[in-house]
Amino acid sequence: MRRGILGAAAAVLCAALLASCSPQSADSLIKGARREHGECTVISKTDSEEGARVVLHDTLQDFDYTVSSRMSELSVDGASFGSFPDTSDSFEKSLGEKVFSEVKGEIDDACAKTGSRYEKVDYHRLPVFYSPSEEAARTLGDTAGSLFQSQNLKGRMDGWMLIFYIEDGKDQKYGGSVTLPDTAFKNTIQEKVDYFTDLAVKMDENARYLRKESVTLGELGYEPDDVVNILGTDYPTERSSDVTLYFFEGSDGQEFYIADFLVYDKDHQMIRPTSFKGDNT
Repeated sequence: MRRGILGAAAAVLCAALLASCSPQSADSLIKGARREHGECTVISKTDSEEGARVVLHDTLQDFDYTVSSRMSELSVDGASFGSFPDTSDSFEKSLGEKVFSEVKGEIDDACAKTGSRYEKVDYHRLPVFYSPSEEAARTLGDTAGSLFQSQNLKGRMDGWMLIFYIEDGKDQKYGGSVTLPDTAFKNTIQEKVDYFTDLAVKMDENARYLRKESVTLGELGYEPDDVVNILGTDYPTERSSDVTLYFFEGSDGQEFYIADFLVYDKDHQMIRPTSFKGDNT
């Protein structure tokens, strides 16, 4: 009961603080857009008590996008506690559409040559590709990566991903990706190596990937009850379950590994088993 009262009190206090807020003006939206996305010209702008809306033209890559502000409702457990200022920005969606229009012909040709296809889906800024084999996906990925990177002016698409699925009849499985500004296709194995290399570099900035090895959970000294069970992931469930160790050479020339599963420590915090002489990750 006390927790519920405190929660309600916090929500009321939050609502009181938000009550004095108002949505951004059109001029404020334009200033923010130029700061975030670069130079633009104003096509239209409207202001009202409910909010503002501006349509802008990106100077660098010649496309229009919309930024708007409004008050959105704040609700807790189904109860309304007022509203808060909110903004929406179509820049990335519009940039993705513009870039795709520039390379569509070459993408269509590459898909035809590799027996692949693509779909445009709302939650991806770039097309999602479907190929009949990993070889086809790699060939298409290297081509598509170079095409999209050619449109990545001023690094505004850095971190954007091209996603590839392998489909055999009605069966589909995730095949790999290209992450700009890199233009090379990486399959799931390469993606994992990159992921664990990033973890290793956070431990030792000079860490160098060496290899990976399989051992059993028991051989590593852990029990199934030690393992963090994360829905939708593969995690060891028996002492005989295989786990993977990724090995690196550190600054001191010594090898260390990082395991591909998580365990709970004595404080019930999630950590990743590692032989690195420092903090676990």
